[in-house]
Amino acid sequence: MGKDSGVAEESINSAITFFIGVLVAGLVGLLFLIIYGNLSGNLGFSDETLTTTNETNAWLNQTAYTVTKASDSNFTGGFTITALFNATDGGVGNYNLSIPLANATGTASTGSYVSTDFFLNESNVSVSYTTTHLSRGELDTSSVINNLTSGATQFFTFANVWFILLGVSVLIGIVIGLLVLVMRIRGVATGSGGFTN
Repeated sequence: MGKDSGVAEESINSAITFFIGVLVAGLVGLLFLIIYGNLSGNLGFSDETLTTTNETNAWLNQTAYTVTKASDSNFTGGFTITALFNATDGGVGNYNLSIPLANATGTASTGSYVSTDFFLNESNVSVSYTTTHLSRGELDTSSVINNLTSGATQFFTFANVWFILLGVSVLIGIVIGLLVLVMRIRGVATGSGGFTN
């Protein structure tokens, strides 16, 4: 009888160890997601400043022109015009006719500008400017966080099914283990039938 109870105790200890291991792994994973997600915004990433020289086919009039880099999804709203040139020879040429920067006013949040002179209507302008964008490190960190978060979300969408199946399997295992243990004890106690050692 001591041998049978030792086997049962060993089985129960193994099951307890397994469940504690799964629980610890799950908690460590959740802790990682929480800490990494909270720290990502505080890691000190600074925006990158990109310089664009001579973006052509722009215009300078009362209709706002939005620079190409402002459509980048990583654009953070910093925008400064550094130079404006008008094309020569009837709108076609070398963009060597300088336009004073006072003739344009920019909107940093949208990366666009308009003419400050109501009568100024230039249809073929070259604009040079700087824009600010999220840094590569911040983008990579955000990608890792998004991947981990979406993976965890997708896992927990189906987790209830897996946990139910695991619970049922463990319950069936416990019932079978108890039946085997009872059969062994019964066989040893009566000295008849049952399992042999």
